[in-house]
Formats: sequence, structure tokens, C-alpha cells
Amino acid sequence: MEIFLTILAGAGTFVLGQIIMKLVIDPVQSLKIAIAEVANKLILSANIYANPRPASDEKQKEMSQEMRILSSKLQSNMHLIPCYDYTAKIFGLPKKEQIAIASNGLIFIHNGHDGVLANQGILNCYAAQKIRIALSIFIPPGEYLNPEHEKVFIKAKQNE
Repeated sequence: MEIFLTILAGAGTFVLGQIIMKLVIDPVQSLKIAIAEVANKLILSANIYANPRPASDEKQKEMSQEMRILSSKLQSNMHLIPCYDYTAKIFGLPKKEQIAIASNGLIFIHNGHDGVLANQGILNCYAAQKIRIALSIFIPPGEYLNPEHEKVFIKAKQNE
């Protein structure tokens, strides 16, 4: 009887571990991977979103689509995690509000090409910085933009 209880306890522990793995650990890992993808794309695409072109430009189109997909991934991966507020504290994940800020920033960059704003490239760089801050992605000190200066760059393009 003792052997049976030992086997049953071992099997129960294994099953419980697998349930925790599938319901909590895997979704957390997926969100962390999505955050890493955002960090990667912000660096790789900086030359495109900092120098926006018309939507007809192929590189611009591709980069814009990737930013929208990453925004969606962040949101969907966050919603896969059960009891997100508590789980986020345990695993050191960004708060829901921070995910929303990052997601909105990615959509801003997606939409930020040949728009109605002058200095769109600089505003896209500010959006990228807000995304990095929201997701706790390291910003080298020499690359940090002063947030107080952002309002100076917001102005409509003059009709040409």
C-alpha cells in the first residue's frame, strides 16, 4: 500500500506541475518573448521609423505591419496569463497599464508615416522611448530623449 501511495503522490505531483507549466509558466514565457521581440524590432527598425516615408514604401509598410503585430502580441499574451496582476508581481512582468502604453506606442509608430505632423520621425523616437520605459527595456544614457522637449516637436505640417 505504501508503494501505491508513493506512486500516486509522484504522479499527482507530475500532473500538478504540468498544469502549472501550461497555464502559468508558458504564457509568462510567451509574454517575455514578445517583449524581447519588441526590443529587437525597435532597434532594427529605428532607421525606418525615425525617417518615415509614405505608406507606399515597401520597407515602411513592412515595419509598420510588424509594429502592429507586436502590439497585438503584447495584448494577447498578457490576456493568456491567469490572474495577471498577481502573476505579474511574482514574475516581474510589466503592469497592465504599462502593456497598454507600450501597445499604444507601437500603434503610434505603425501610424506614424508621412502623417499630418511635422517632425514625425522625432515623435516616433519618443514613442519608442515610451515603449522601452513601459516594458523596462534598457535605454543607454546617450540615447535617452528628454520628455520635456517632446511638446516642442508636435506641430502640424504646413500645406505645401
